[in-house]
Amino acid sequence: MNMLETMLLLFLVIDPFGNLPVVQAVIGDIPWRRYRVVVVRETLIAFLILASFALSGDRVLGYLDIER
Repeated sequence: MNMLETMLLLFLVIDPFGNLPVVQAVIGDIPWRRYRVVVVRETLIAFLILASFALSGDRVLGYLDIER
């Protein structure tokens, strides 16, 4: 992944709706087909990251000896 795609992934994970104007401004210049591929791929990666933490968050917190 290049820097643009990495930044897009971080913006999607941190605050998807709040960062939408920034993402739109950054990748708005690329062709439509490439735009769709980038947005769908980065959204799926962000979903997988969030889902993995949702499923394994308790184990990670337990390993770090952090109580909720």
